[in-house]
Amino acid sequence: MQKERVETWAEIDKSEIPFKDFLKKADVAKVALDKAKKLLDDASARQILLEEAAAKLEQAKSLGLADDADLKQAIATTKAKAEGSKGLLPGLEKGVADATTATDASQLALDSDRVRVKEIASKLSPIEQRLRAADSNFLVVRSTWQKAQSDQTFVLNQIVDLKRIETWLAASKAVQHAELDLVAEAKTLAHAKDEVAQFGIGVSWLKKKITDRVAARDAALGTLTQAKKERNVSAVKLSLLQNTLDSIDKSLALVNATEPLIAAKQTIQISVDALNVSLQSQESRCSVLDVDLSRLQKVLDSETGKLAVEQKELSRCEQRVAQGEALILVKEQNKTQAMDTCSVALQVVVDRRQKMGYLALTRPLSPEQLCLSVFQTTGVLKNYVAAESADLDKQTPMVVDAPSEQRAARRLQATRKAMDKLRSHLDTFADLYSSGVGQTSDEFFASPDQALYMSNGGSVFQWSAPSNNNVAAQVVQSPEGAVASKLLYRALLSREPTLEEQDWVFKVLDQAGDKKPMIAQELVWSMLTSSEFRIYP
Repeated sequence: MQKERVETWAEIDKSEIPFKDFLKKADVAKVALDKAKKLLDDASARQILLEEAAAKLEQAKSLGLADDADLKQAIATTKAKAEGSKGLLPGLEKGVADATTATDASQLALDSDRVRVKEIASKLSPIEQRLRAADSNFLVVRSTWQKAQSDQTFVLNQIVDLKRIETWLAASKAVQHAELDLVAEAKTLAHAKDEVAQFGIGVSWLKKKITDRVAARDAALGTLTQAKKERNVSAVKLSLLQNTLDSIDKSLALVNATEPLIAAKQTIQISVDALNVSLQSQESRCSVLDVDLSRLQKVLDSETGKLAVEQKELSRCEQRVAQGEALILVKEQNKTQAMDTCSVALQVVVDRRQKMGYLALTRPLSPEQLCLSVFQTTGVLKNYVAAESADLDKQTPMVVDAPSEQRAARRLQATRKAMDKLRSHLDTFADLYSSGVGQTSDEFFASPDQALYMSNGGSVFQWSAPSNNNVAAQVVQSPEGAVASKLLYRALLSREPTLEEQDWVFKVLDQAGDKKPMIAQELVWSMLTSSEFRIYP
């Protein structure tokens, strides 16, 4: 449509070129006509004036001297000029007629060409209508396209946000898996350590038992050796005695007096018989001791084999413990890496949500806000205001039915007096937590002076003690650990405690006993001095 409109305008512009020429010529003809008419009008007026002047002069002549030469000359001259001017009128009238003819002709040509231009221009009106309709439709379509583009951008941003959230959730699951792997590996390691302890006890018991067995075997071996030695001694004696008997038997045939030899032989035979009995007993005892020694050796060999098996299993268990400890380190590193990845993914989500306005930006409290928050949380400001109100009521008591405006003014006066007394603490916080010269005051920073004041200054810890109905007092009075943990985290950190935090607070308070007020004070103090307390919720 715009192309057709441009082409039509080009045709109109082209048609206006001769039209402008005709218009120019018409203007020139009109100017010539006006000029001719002016000349004719001027000449006619001049002739009329000259004729009137000649008539006036004639009238003056009739009233004066008839032979006035000068007057006659003037009348003659005036009439001559009147006649001369009259002679110019036909030419001027012809010039006007010619100019009129030229003007009429140029006007006719102009009007004729104007019709032609209007005919061409008339093509533009429907084109303009169609263009307006097309433009209106175009605006609707463009608006629809812009909305679709905006919707597409919104959806794409949502997809990007969801992908970031999916990345964060996946990282969270990875942390859970890493924690479960770590717990499982810790259980495996504990089981392996239990096995090492059990096998260690078994090995120690077997070593002690083997030591006892070795001692028993050595004792049995010593007894057997001694018995064999005694047996050998008896055998030697028996052999000697037997040899002696043999010698006596041989000597009996060589001597005449045999009675002493026979008596000696009888005595020796008694000793031989006794030694035979003793030797048999010693042989029997050696056999028994030998059997006992063999049995002890077998038991010792068996227990030594068991010790080798137990030591081998102990070595395997110790290897498993070493491997488990190495795996624990790896699992802990995996967990740490997973937690770092999860923290980064969460921070990306939080930053994006904050930029989109879905989450409030985290920002630190100003020094004055931090100090007043401590006053408000611990009940210090409330107690000071109550004390000042009581003092004011004592000095200038208020009537019972005092209007609300008067009571509000009294509370404001008491608050101002309380703030005047607490001003030194505000100044301390301002000195500690304010940024330096040339630095912005909206950035979080920590310093050793801040930590020393909050930890060792004494004021903050003293304010954290149970007093009236402040948070610490409510924690002391609360019979349930879950309720106490919610009181702490809602009042101090403006959020709900996690399950882990609830369990921890419950255990701490449950084991406090008569030290519960002191434990409650330390809980409040630790949260007041935490970095989370310094951040807007």
